[in-house]
Amino acid sequence: MLRTSAFVFALAFPTAGSAQDSWSTFDYQSGNMYNNYSDGQGVTTYGNNIQGGTNWNLRQDYDGSYSGTDSQGNFFYGDQNSGFYSNPGTGTTCIGTGALRTCY
Repeated sequence: MLRTSAFVFALAFPTAGSAQDSWSTFDYQSGNMYNNYSDGQGVTTYGNNIQGGTNWNLRQDYDGSYSGTDSQGNFFYGDQNSGFYSNPGTGTTCIGTGALRTCY
């Protein structure tokens, strides 16, 4: 069965090649706390939901590649440029971007 996905990463990146930096953001609506660390290659985000007690992490490089661990402990990886996404733990794979994005 094919399905579409609204899986989106939205991170504000500092300028590529900038010095190492860190910042935190709290989303009151979702209860998510984001601790972000940037370096010359990209940004690492450690997320925590204080309402549900879940944790996750995401490493997103400036070249568009990303990887991390979801809130169930499953490893995932992908590429923003091509739209590829894979989470072997859940068996989900997505290809394409926009309206043509397909997940199975």
